[in-house]
Amino acid sequence: MSSAPKNSSSTDRLPPLIYVALVGFVAWMVLAAWGFAGPGYADVALTVVTGFLALVVAIPFILWRVGRANRDGSAEERSPDFDDWSSGRELLYRIDPDFSRSSGKLSIEVGYRERTMNGEWGKMKSRRIPTSALSTLKDPADQQILAMLSGARDGYWPGYEYSYGGDSVSNRFALPTALQHLVMPLMCATGRCVWRLPGKNAELQVIRWDDEGAWHFTLSLQLDEATQEYVLRGFLRRAAEEMRPAEEMEVASAMLATEGIVLGPDLRAARFDSHGARIWIDALRKSGEFRIPAADSNEFVAHLLELPTPPRLDLPKELQFERIHLPPTPHLIVRKSGQAYSSRSNLEVDLLFDYHGVSISSSDRREGIYDRGHNGQARRFVERDVEGEKSAIQLLKPLGFRTTRDYNDNPKLTRVFMQAISGRKLQLDQDWYTPTGMQGWSHVIFRRDRDKTRHTFSLDFLLNHLEG
Repeated sequence: MSSAPKNSSSTDRLPPLIYVALVGFVAWMVLAAWGFAGPGYADVALTVVTGFLALVVAIPFILWRVGRANRDGSAEERSPDFDDWSSGRELLYRIDPDFSRSSGKLSIEVGYRERTMNGEWGKMKSRRIPTSALSTLKDPADQQILAMLSGARDGYWPGYEYSYGGDSVSNRFALPTALQHLVMPLMCATGRCVWRLPGKNAELQVIRWDDEGAWHFTLSLQLDEATQEYVLRGFLRRAAEEMRPAEEMEVASAMLATEGIVLGPDLRAARFDSHGARIWIDALRKSGEFRIPAADSNEFVAHLLELPTPPRLDLPKELQFERIHLPPTPHLIVRKSGQAYSSRSNLEVDLLFDYHGVSISSSDRREGIYDRGHNGQARRFVERDVEGEKSAIQLLKPLGFRTTRDYNDNPKLTRVFMQAISGRKLQLDQDWYTPTGMQGWSHVIFRRDRDKTRHTFSLDFLLNHLEG
């Protein structure tokens, strides 16, 4: 006759006596070794050995403490009280300005707060939300927002945020541009999208949504007649509409600008059409302004327009140019492949588009061609016919032609210029240098951080030190 099995429990942890014995054994070894130590270099060797033995004890202890903390936190999240969101608790959506600026994505931390004993709201707490708690949220808008956020595969630490399975929803998200436009208005509509002002004990400030049109970044050049230099400044502007005048604010006054959202000093958030503005906003936020010698202004404008994504420009009358549209004439250059190691007898093809005497490659990422207006001619910018060029490329595909990406299509000076204008510092001989302006078009002016002295480096020199 078989007997009923006895109740028993199992665990993956060793009995406490094992750990006590381990610590006692290590302590006994250390004391014994030091007790028999003799003269000479024995003290140095025993010191090293003692350090290793201390690590043998310290590492398991640290891992035990971390594991215990995680188990305690998991138990709290699984507790019935934490799963109950039916009353006395509300969600907050806090914007993380530092991570948003560095990534260009809107970084959000989802937290909650509860009523204190006196009925006021307590401080915001940050913790992952159990999936089982989503159905108990009072506000349907919170359920919709969390559902949209959960579908964003852009967390702070990709791969880490989703390692917990389906038991809880991540509380930190970094949203790409398209999702910023969808989620930000919903969060602001709850009245619980917040921003923490500088200061340890600063209160959370509510962010409001402004749906009256998108802001745009504009790069402005104005002549300083005293120094005969053009001052480069950045502005955020919004065009006038029927019931609203045009608006403008300097880049430095904006509290936050991502790829898709701008947050003004009045804590109003609105859509932002960045169009290559991020590198300029980062640079001008640090330096405030950038100065260009008047003699090199025309060349400077040319290089601005040759950037892959040129910014909007607000130019004085003497620097303005005409924008024109011309039909392109395609030219096809066919030659034998220069790849000697290739086993196939492929042909290489260059597809060029001629705009009334000026040719541009199909792989070139510029939006157009700037005519500097030499010999008294008017300055003009020939905008590329994007649809016409695409149609020409499509005609080649049925013939077996394939497009290859050209990774070196940016002019050398443009690559260096983009890095210098971004405010990227240069380190030479233990000193750091910050770019502050241009001298001609072949040199960049730097300020040495140590003593604030002025130094000038050529573009060729910078190409070797700014590009890694």
